[in-house]
Amino acid sequence: MKTLLIATIAVLSVPVFGQKNNSALQTPEQVIELVFDALSVGSIEKMEEAVTPDVKILEHGVVWTLDTVRAYLAKKRPADFKRVNTFEFFQREITDRMAFVSYHNRADIHANNKDRTVRWLESAVLVKEKDGWKLKMLHSTRLE
Repeated sequence: MKTLLIATIAVLSVPVFGQKNNSALQTPEQVIELVFDALSVGSIEKMEEAVTPDVKILEHGVVWTLDTVRAYLAKKRPADFKRVNTFEFFQREITDRMAFVSYHNRADIHANNKDRTVRWLESAVLVKEKDGWKLKMLHSTRLE
């Protein structure tokens, strides 16, 4: 009985441990979360995992490219910087290789011993590539 239990655990563990670490790209919502995790920790590497090379981010009247994001992430942040995003997805449409999502985004930000909250209404277009969903375009409207 003990041998059967060990064999069962070993067989069930193979798919979990054998998977590539791109599970964050399986759904469009997970990609959006990864994009904002990358912004929160200042990681261009994480950002590049989640976006197409020609990504466009329309942020408060300004067009951002991946180069714009690189420059933004290269800026020095306060030592106490922390950003936590919360999403409320309210629309999701998927066709063969394209997805469209709409959501409310809330960022709770701590920096320089001060707290602030920023809210956006956002929509995103994602494309399905061989390694998963990637953000192609994000439109962001800051809410007052």
